[in-house]
Amino acid sequence: MAFPSGRFGAAVGGTLAVDVAFPADKRLAVAEAALALVTGATDSAPDVPAATWDAARRGCHILVRFPDPARTRVAVGDGRTFAVVEVLVALPLTRGPGGFVLVRDGDRIARLSKYPPEACARFQDALVAATPVPPER
Repeated sequence: MAFPSGRFGAAVGGTLAVDVAFPADKRLAVAEAALALVTGATDSAPDVPAATWDAARRGCHILVRFPDPARTRVAVGDGRTFAVVEVLVALPLTRGPGGFVLVRDGDRIARLSKYPPEACARFQDALVAATPVPPER
């Protein structure tokens, strides 16, 4: 999947029922909404295996990659901090098979959940801008 970036910095893409992309002028809203899920989460588990990330990528998800200067740090688990390099939002947001957000900082992956309802609503609203990516030929 290609991750076009532009003047808004963050690369945003994912898979809903099909692979999707977001117009350049909407990527910032999706990235900020994903970050609100991360910073608002009240439950976290550090040191999640890479297989969890891979499994979530095969399902419905949105993936946001943040550029280096714009990275936020977030405390997870025992208080260690992760740089928010990539955020993978497993969908649906509130029940299985999703209901969690994964944050990657290099080889380290943390699982976050229990985010505020307003952060969920903001993220869901941002998904309206998703457009299907034409299949490669």
